[in-house]
Amino acid sequence: MKPDGSILSVQQVSYQLIRERILDGTFRSGALLKPHIIAKELGISRIPVREALRQLATEGLVTLRQNRTAIVTTLTVSEINELFEMRAALEALTAQAIANHITDAALAELEEFRLHMDEARGDVQEWIRRHAAFHDQLLKLSDRPLLAAEIIRIRTAAQPHQLMYVDIYRRTEMPGHEHKTLLSAISTRNTALIEMCLREHVLSAGRGVVSFLAMHHPQLESREGLVGSKHVAPFARSAQDGVGG
Repeated sequence: MKPDGSILSVQQVSYQLIRERILDGTFRSGALLKPHIIAKELGISRIPVREALRQLATEGLVTLRQNRTAIVTTLTVSEINELFEMRAALEALTAQAIANHITDAALAELEEFRLHMDEARGDVQEWIRRHAAFHDQLLKLSDRPLLAAEIIRIRTAAQPHQLMYVDIYRRTEMPGHEHKTLLSAISTRNTALIEMCLREHVLSAGRGVVSFLAMHHPQLESREGLVGSKHVAPFARSAQDGVGG
């Protein structure tokens, strides 16, 4: 069901379940997504599953091939680095609005989000979800919905690859650029300082992810090195397990 209590369509259920499995790492980068397998697991026809895959393709999470097959999008190291650079530049644009709109109450609320995130450090997937919630709350302060939507789109596109890094190293933040440091900068209401910290906060995370992928996944170094995986994505959970946000 939707937050307002209305019933989700079959296509929406398919979309949310597939999207959740991509973002939590169940469907790995390069995995083949077969509509008939997913449809069978959900007990539905293939048509809404195909529509869901088309929707996910517009978000960059799924790649549709000319032979009508679909795979979880695989990005090169350079492309992932570019996503982090784009996100850093866009988040820096929110600095002035945040400096102007931040109140003691809003700062206290962000601190609660940060503490809630810290409590999940032992659970990678939960930490990723709470991390997104923290940054979504920060974006609300900018009151720039179009900018916020683009930042979220870029962050989501990079998340499957970021999850690979966090899952291996269990390192959720780069020393010196943690969320606590970011909140300290925001508390000053200094636009230049907030902008610098936002930019470096994102770039430092990007450096960690990119270095990891370059070292452990050399096939991601170039587009020519990417070969479509023959692995078929599992779909172990059923519709009764619920849908993700």
